[in-house]
Amino acid sequence: MNESLITATEIPNGFTWTLASRLGDMLTYAEEMFGPRNKDFTILGIEYCESGPRIWYPKSKKNIVIQLSDSAKTSEVLALYQLAHESIHLLSPSGSMTANVLEEGLAVYFSWWYVEKALGLEGKSITNSESYKLAGLLVERLLRLNPDFFLEARGICPRPWEITENQILKLCPEIDSRDVAILTMPFEKFQKLSIKSNSIDVHL
Repeated sequence: MNESLITATEIPNGFTWTLASRLGDMLTYAEEMFGPRNKDFTILGIEYCESGPRIWYPKSKKNIVIQLSDSAKTSEVLALYQLAHESIHLLSPSGSMTANVLEEGLAVYFSWWYVEKALGLEGKSITNSESYKLAGLLVERLLRLNPDFFLEARGICPRPWEITENQILKLCPEIDSRDVAILTMPFEKFQKLSIKSNSIDVHL
């Protein structure tokens, strides 16, 4: 166990980083970059689970716990990567597993961004799933075309998994229509297609 992830040490003007304070930092950046969090939900804390990472809803669909994988116990890099990913799912929680490629891609993109910002490391090398990496690259390309896309889109439709093809095209008219079709696809379907064919055309 990397004790520094959960045990704070007093330093001048504050304390050393822990997962709890890192989560606060992540949410601040995520809200600045992608729009406000739905505060109807209560974030209860962070735990480790062999089958993580994920978020889950104990007792009430309004209560959220973040689970990181057991392997993140000993790796600050992996812990921050996973926590940054899950922090995006805290912006507009669904209460279930309904993410589309757009939301999962944003979570991947933000985990890349935060690992580089906080640790100076290249985050893409940490992503070992092809479907997650492709989703992240699609969102990265979308944000190159319109850096304020999520601020604008979530101002209209706060839940990323409900953003429509027409809304994407209106806010980002330069985007390839093939990208739009993939971004609005349920992520589970995208994963099955990726695993099945290993050749989804994202023309990157």
